[in-house]
Amino acid sequence: MRRLAKIGFTCKPHEKIPAGPVFKAYNSELATERAKEVAARRGLLEHKLKRLKSDTMNAEEVRDYMRNVLLPVRQRFMALPSECASMTNPTDPVFSHAALKDWVSRSLGIIRDEISDMKIGDKKDGQ
Repeated sequence: MRRLAKIGFTCKPHEKIPAGPVFKAYNSELATERAKEVAARRGLLEHKLKRLKSDTMNAEEVRDYMRNVLLPVRQRFMALPSECASMTNPTDPVFSHAALKDWVSRSLGIIRDEISDMKIGDKKDGQ
C-alpha cells in the first residue's frame, strides 16, 4: 500500500487493486534502487580510475610527501640560531643565539599546529 501511495494511487481497504498500478509501484521503487546502485558503482569506478591515472594520492603518500618536503625546511630552521647568531649581533652572539632559538621554537610550534589541524584521512580512506 505504501508503494502505491508513493506513485499517487489510492484505494480503500479490501478493494481490488488493478495489476497496472501494482506493477508500476513495484517497478518504480526497483528502478530507484537500481539507479542508486548504478550511481554508487559509477562513483567507485571513477575513484579507481583517478587513482590509476595518479590524479589522486592516498593519505599515506601525502604524509610521506609532506615529510620529505618539510624535513629539510625544519633542519634549516634548527640550524638558524647557530649559523646566524654571530652575524645578527657580533657584540653578543650568545644573546642573539638564545633569541633566534626562541624564535625558531615558536615558529616551528605554529607550523606544527597548522599542519596538525589539516585533516588527512586514515590509512583505510584511500586504500
